[in-house]
Amino acid sequence: MKLRALLRDKDVTEVAATLELIKPCVRELSSFLTTHETKKKGDGKSIQWMSDTEYICEVVRFRLPESVVEDALAELRGGLAKGPYTPLHGFGFDLTYADLFCFRDSAWLNDNALRAFTVFLSTYKNNVTAMVPPLKKGKMGKHILAPTSLDEVASGIEAHALVFMPVDFGGVHWGCIVVHREARLVKTYDSMGGERNKKRLKKMANELLAGPLEDEAYSDIKVTEPKQTDGDSCGVFACRLLWTCVDSEVPSDVSPSGVTKLRWAMLHTITTMKRS
Repeated sequence: MKLRALLRDKDVTEVAATLELIKPCVRELSSFLTTHETKKKGDGKSIQWMSDTEYICEVVRFRLPESVVEDALAELRGGLAKGPYTPLHGFGFDLTYADLFCFRDSAWLNDNALRAFTVFLSTYKNNVTAMVPPLKKGKMGKHILAPTSLDEVASGIEAHALVFMPVDFGGVHWGCIVVHREARLVKTYDSMGGERNKKRLKKMANELLAGPLEDEAYSDIKVTEPKQTDGDSCGVFACRLLWTCVDSEVPSDVSPSGVTKLRWAMLHTITTMKRS
């Protein structure tokens, strides 16, 4: 049935009566719900259909089911709730979605993103993280680790099997230290294998061995693999090493495509973890 052809010759006042009589489906009727026929004077002028946004049909009304409307609104609100500066609660510090954008390719992990991942690691219940303040550029001083960091390690290793220490080298590179209580080991790791950073990590390990771990017969070991092949995934590699300490099913592929998948896996763990 072609409603437009059927109603073309009828007067506007007859349209409602005709529709009431034949009762077409809503799909066939949709083009008539908000239109009216307007004739223009002049030879050769054809009939034009014009939209009337103020017109409300008194005969045929259509509304989506309430359940569909509510589901659509819920999806819309959920999307708006993930705006760049929307806060993520339950991490113990100020964190927004914008902080997590660095999990995309070719981006260096910022402090908040890495801290958020260590909060996820804490859900394994056997570890605690002691963040090392960013190390300044220049020559090494007599001591690298602050007394507060040494105290955090001392208290952490008494209560947990593992203490994780992400190390920020001047805001341009990430390394890490793992204190393993059962193995009596202090592991140091730099995914770039740079000599200068390896010396810094070694010095920090020595400070731990001579400080809070002095009476426990710990030894230090250097982790050399895997190595990164790009210039911006050091934080991802550091987090991966920490993750392998608590989970045997951590992704092992560190090829360029594997690192991309690892970044997405890390982001997924942060956004889906249960938070208090």
